[in-house]
Amino acid sequence: MGYYPMLYGLKIWLSTAFAAPLIYGSFELVISHDTLEPGYILIYFILVFFELLFSLLTWALFLAVIKPVVELVPNNIERKTLISTWGVLLTAATFYFFSRSLSIPWNGYFIALTAIYAGCIGAASWIFRLEPRP
Repeated sequence: MGYYPMLYGLKIWLSTAFAAPLIYGSFELVISHDTLEPGYILIYFILVFFELLFSLLTWALFLAVIKPVVELVPNNIERKTLISTWGVLLTAATFYFFSRSLSIPWNGYFIALTAIYAGCIGAASWIFRLEPRP
């Protein structure tokens, strides 16, 4: 039986791109005891845009991992475990390399941001169903 790995990977990538900035922003609002301002909505969409832009290469690598895993691993739990693990590792590596190349300090905020994005990728890998082809 075949599957749709590209659609599965796209769902994971897009859900992370839209959920992670929202989660991170919510934590920031709670920690800073701030209120939601109308300008935050624009900031959210700017973050989503840049996240999609900067994660294109990671998404392509993620798809390159999903396809052989789907074809070679028959057990769904093992398949999802491998996919989510690779997704988390690729996401963390992306943040690490961007931080190094842009001289961004690896502080608590950046680690939290990395963990939120990696967590979203890992969770979405389990939430979305890998659709079998008819």
